[in-house]
Amino acid sequence: MLTINIEGAQTMLAFLNSASKGSLPAEVELQAVLASNQFFMEFYSRWKGVNRESLIETMCRFHRPEYQPESPVLSALAKGFRRAVIETERMQANLDFLRGANPSVIVGGVLAYLPARTSLQSVIHITIDGFNGGFQYQGQMGWSLLGDIISTEQFEAGISHELHHVGFAYWAERDPIRQSLFNEKSGRAVAVRHVQNLLSEGMAMFYCSPDMIRDEKVSEAYARKLTSYRQDERFLFARSEKLLALALKPDADFATCHQSLEALSIDFDGILPIGHYLGARMIESMSKHHPQERIIECVQSLSRFLPLYNQSARKSGAFVYDQSLVEQVSQVF
Repeated sequence: MLTINIEGAQTMLAFLNSASKGSLPAEVELQAVLASNQFFMEFYSRWKGVNRESLIETMCRFHRPEYQPESPVLSALAKGFRRAVIETERMQANLDFLRGANPSVIVGGVLAYLPARTSLQSVIHITIDGFNGGFQYQGQMGWSLLGDIISTEQFEAGISHELHHVGFAYWAERDPIRQSLFNEKSGRAVAVRHVQNLLSEGMAMFYCSPDMIRDEKVSEAYARKLTSYRQDERFLFARSEKLLALALKPDADFATCHQSLEALSIDFDGILPIGHYLGARMIESMSKHHPQERIIECVQSLSRFLPLYNQSARKSGAFVYDQSLVEQVSQVF
């Protein structure tokens, strides 16, 4: 049900080591690297300020001091490539670990937090990625070789997190209302994306990788980010609510709304997006007042999520979204 593809990381690592020594491979070798990293290339070619040509340039020039890409994504990828070259021995140790890993043992645990009959057929593409430790795209996963892969506990938690996204997407793609909305360039489409991101990331964080919200289990930089979010939690929830208010206006500007969504759903430091944290806190609150099966039902019926959250938030004294906005989101469906 779940397999690992390490070929892309192997060929990329060899390419980066050659490039760092000033000897770029021949065109045929470059094409072989691109072919084995097609999943990685297609995923990042969709990002603003990134395309196939700029990705190739970053792969070839990452080690040069004068190379300063304007895109924060490319800057993070270049930094990751430099780390991979410096830490070649650790990269090889990670690859050795992955050759013997059996990710299928993770599947049963993830299915416990998804609706019945969820399909989790997928492939884990091992990448060298300084921007995303892991990501889900088109039913498959990318997982960075730069992570702490040799820690079985962390590896399984991280893969479980991304695999939950695969299962979540399985149902989102079968929801004709959501799919119709996501084809719109409208404020209400952004509002629904925001709500879905909070639910998807919240469930994956709280159920599958709970150590990601525990100070003692994360890096120093990650812990600082968590502390900052905790201190500003009410303000961050207010930003989340403000995005809904902005996006649900009849004359909402799509570009402005989308920019606000990116600010909540992406962390260009590559540590922890605000939306991940808020979503986890929402699921944590809901888990204290609602049966797990009711939370899981929201995967298929997204309109239930905010009303259920507000019910639990009122009981626990957490942030409560404006009721009129919650009703407007429900009306979109």
